[in-house]
Amino acid sequence: MIRLEGYISKKIVKRWLEDYAALVVSDRPIDAIPSNSSPKAYDGVSGGQINKIMVDQALEQLRQQKPLTYRCAQARWILQLRTDEALQRLKVTKTEYIKSCTAAVDYIYKSINGKALGVKMLVELIIK
Repeated sequence: MIRLEGYISKKIVKRWLEDYAALVVSDRPIDAIPSNSSPKAYDGVSGGQINKIMVDQALEQLRQQKPLTYRCAQARWILQLRTDEALQRLKVTKTEYIKSCTAAVDYIYKSINGKALGVKMLVELIIK
């Protein structure tokens, strides 16, 4: 297994979205195990705040490029609407909603990783 510095997995991106409310208040997720994972930041910006900034930037890009996908992601993770309520508000089918949410995770994943994603794919091709 190769570890790339600066690479964030889709699993982590989805966790950030699911815990978006905790990122907003700069708190740790409810189900997180208490730990002292790193020293305090010297500039006063925590890792959670940086994560929120990255997610917010990716969401803003998504809003501009794919409005429906953004609205589905907003309904699911930011507003935390129940699925049936989100479907009514957005006037989409459940299949469209699920596809849009998956597409939002993919878009944010690619946006956050940028060049690191290309490096990871290249390394995987070389290893195979």
